[in-house]
Amino acid sequence: MKNLFLSCLVVFILFPVFLSASWAAESSWREFLKGSPLPKPAFALNDPGSSTFVDYEKYGTFKNLGQEGYYFEMKDMKGLRDAIGEGVFPNTGGVFKDPDYKRIMSQGDPQASRWDLLTSGEFQKAFFVWSQAAEDPGVKTFFTAQVLEKAGHILPALKAYHAVLVHFPRSACWGADGSFVWYVAPASIGAMERLCGDYSDLNCELKGATFDIKNGEDTDLKNDVIKVNPGKIVLKTFEEKIAALPQMSSLKILETRGKGHVQLVKYSNGQWQMRVEGKPYFIRGITFTP
Repeated sequence: MKNLFLSCLVVFILFPVFLSASWAAESSWREFLKGSPLPKPAFALNDPGSSTFVDYEKYGTFKNLGQEGYYFEMKDMKGLRDAIGEGVFPNTGGVFKDPDYKRIMSQGDPQASRWDLLTSGEFQKAFFVWSQAAEDPGVKTFFTAQVLEKAGHILPALKAYHAVLVHFPRSACWGADGSFVWYVAPASIGAMERLCGDYSDLNCELKGATFDIKNGEDTDLKNDVIKVNPGKIVLKTFEEKIAALPQMSSLKILETRGKGHVQLVKYSNGQWQMRVEGKPYFIRGITFTP
């Protein structure tokens, strides 16, 4: 009975420590990878899509990759619609099945306010409006992706940004006064690389995506020569995740604890490492039984 009491007492005392250690381990892992946890979405999507990331080779064929005249030849539109989710090409009409669509779209004049909605904080309305906006398809898809990102729908936003590259790499957005123009495809590449880097929980990266343009300094789109490869969003392997970690040996040691065979050292980035006989030691498992 005494042993049982002591065991329960140990559990009672150490349980908060275990919780704290778990939180610290998660924080350390995020700090190692310089990532942030995925945000909580501002609204729910009725249909986020059946695929985490879209493998376009399942639904069509890429033509002239990395060359002038690139395009994606779609062969399975239904499959791609199911995979991509509502509001994103080629499933822009998917929002009509969303129970909130009719209610939200009945409020005011959506077409007149679509640009203001980008900074209004009305994320769900902005999403519905931009999915049906009377804009160039690539521009519409790009700003739909931006709204999804701002609303905390990071995975759907990644798919939408990628859809810009796959389907509309020549789409351009004009300034309000027509004095300048910019292409949404390279902006989408930058957005995808940023999101993959910012959110380590995604465990993904954009590979092989390129956008090369000649004569793009002026506002004459007809003389632009564009070469595109939309690349792929792929999951990182275990080896790639390890390679992304900082090289501890190159960091300065700030503190050392222990004088025997086992030591703990703290590096300049705030991380701790366990050493046995002066070498890093990997702990393969910990167990506790009361």
